[in-house]
Amino acid sequence: MSEREKTDIRIKRLVAIETAHRHALRRAEEDLRLDAPHRTRYERKIAKFKRKIDKLLPKIRHLRELRSSQK
Repeated sequence: MSEREKTDIRIKRLVAIETAHRHALRRAEEDLRLDAPHRTRYERKIAKFKRKIDKLLPKIRHLRELRSSQK
């Protein structure tokens, strides 16, 4: 397996994780809108998923740059 293929697999995995976090974020935002009494719980969840997404994006960007240089 070439380095480019390994990089593609890593990118695919990280993008899938990012997508799952974004989906959970949307769910938490919707729950926040519907369930006002538990506002702080959903605000914590939203903050947590935003942190996770912010942590993943530079890794994905770096791997994509690496892949474009592996020709």
